[in-house]
Amino acid sequence: MSERKIFGDFQTPPRLAAEAVALVAELFPQPDLVVEPTCGQGAFIEAALQHWGRQQVEYEGYEINGEYVHQATRRLRPLGATVQQQDFFERDWRQSLRRPHCKRVLVIGNPPWATNADLGRWGGDNLPTKTNEPGFRGMDARTGKANFDIAEWMLARLIDAIPAEGCVAMLCKTMTARRVLRTHWKNGTARKGARLFRFDAKATFDVSADACLFFVTGEPADERAATVFGGLSLTTESRRFGFMDDTLVSDMRAYSMHRQRRKRFVPLHVEIRDQTRRRADHGVRSRRKAVQKRTRRNRRT
Repeated sequence: MSERKIFGDFQTPPRLAAEAVALVAELFPQPDLVVEPTCGQGAFIEAALQHWGRQQVEYEGYEINGEYVHQATRRLRPLGATVQQQDFFERDWRQSLRRPHCKRVLVIGNPPWATNADLGRWGGDNLPTKTNEPGFRGMDARTGKANFDIAEWMLARLIDAIPAEGCVAMLCKTMTARRVLRTHWKNGTARKGARLFRFDAKATFDVSADACLFFVTGEPADERAATVFGGLSLTTESRRFGFMDDTLVSDMRAYSMHRQRRKRFVPLHVEIRDQTRRRADHGVRSRRKAVQKRTRRNRRT
């Protein structure tokens, strides 16, 4: 099995990296520090250097693959960037990203598109220690959940690590971004500015999955919602999804309209449960009436 697959490695084309950086520049002021935590060959660092220059911005890349580190260092060091060989799971990202002289920290990149089950099948062991932070029960709690998304684990750590003035912008599966946001919303640790910009993963990486550029800032927020865009542009807004009535809602506008049309909104699982109870109660009453009827008939005879 190739090392590329073992590490869930899909290198970002320079054109896509440049589009992502240009989009982030519309959402976020010039950063003090740009970090690519799983930089591979350094496509995002190179795109960021071309966009912001090297005068007032520091650039750092981290990568576990030694060959990629060599290639990226040879190409990016003359431009002013540093690239280090580092296992993502062994680094203290909170300490790395919170620096007195660097408030506006941009964490950008393309984490591995794989689950721990995928890596196990391919013979890889580049995995984090399993924990029960989401609060699983039963066997999931005992095993740390049998299968989990590597990118989801990474994104959760990075969002928790960045300063309030910083932001994260990562390519990932849309499902992964939704799960990360849902966890933060459910735990009361929402962040401002959550946005998902969809792109064609099949054409880019030959991966049949709904994918996006996931952007979120480090500033805490009360609002539990995110905006979904149809492409890598602010002009392609399609809908907002979020956490309402303790449920992840894919289209908040449609959900709100549906709720307003009803006098009292009842979640589907509650409605089904109540219908079942009503049917059961009706059955009990019917049987009781039949028994009472037979009893009266017997008394007459």
